[in-house]
Amino acid sequence: MQRVSAEELKILYASGQRQFRAIDLSEAYLFDCDLRGVDLSSSNLTRIYLPYSNLSQSRLQNVCLVDAELGDAKFYQVNLESANLARANLSRANLRQANLQGANLSEVNLQGSDLSKANLQGAILSNTDLSRSNLDGTNLEGADLSGCNLFRAQNVDLTGAKLDSRTILPSGYRPNFP
Repeated sequence: MQRVSAEELKILYASGQRQFRAIDLSEAYLFDCDLRGVDLSSSNLTRIYLPYSNLSQSRLQNVCLVDAELGDAKFYQVNLESANLARANLSRANLRQANLQGANLSEVNLQGSDLSKANLQGAILSNTDLSRSNLDGTNLEGADLSGCNLFRAQNVDLTGAKLDSRTILPSGYRPNFP
C-alpha cells in the first residue's frame, strides 16, 4: 500500500485525478477539504482528520476509517460498503442515501447525523450513538443494534433490525424482551 501525504492528495485531486485506490492516508490532516467523487476504495484512513470535509458521491468501499474524525462531514450518496468505521466520530455528518451495507459502525458517534434513505443493511452498529439522528427511510434490515443509543432519533423503522436489552429506543426506553 503506497503512502500518500495529505498535501500530495490535494495537489493530485486539484489536477483532476480521482482514483486513489488502496493508498495509506492514515493520520492525514484534511480539515474542510473538498474531495467529492474521489475513489479511496480499500485505503487505510485510520485516524484521519476530515471534519467539515465533502466526500459526497465518493467510493470508499472496504476502507479502514477506524478512530477517524469525520464530524460535520458531507457523505451524501457515498459508497461505504463493508467499510470499517469503528470508533469514528461522525456526529452531525450528512450520510443521506449513503451505502453502508455490511459496514462496521461499532462504537461510532453518529449523534445528530442525517442517515435518511441510507442503506445500513447488515451493518454492525453495536454500542453506537445514534441519538437525535434522522433515520427517515433508512434500511436497517439485519443491522446489529445491540447496545445502540437511539434516544430521540427521528423516523426510525426497526423492522428486521437486531436489538438487545441494552438498546435504547427513540423513546428512551429499552426493549422488553421476555
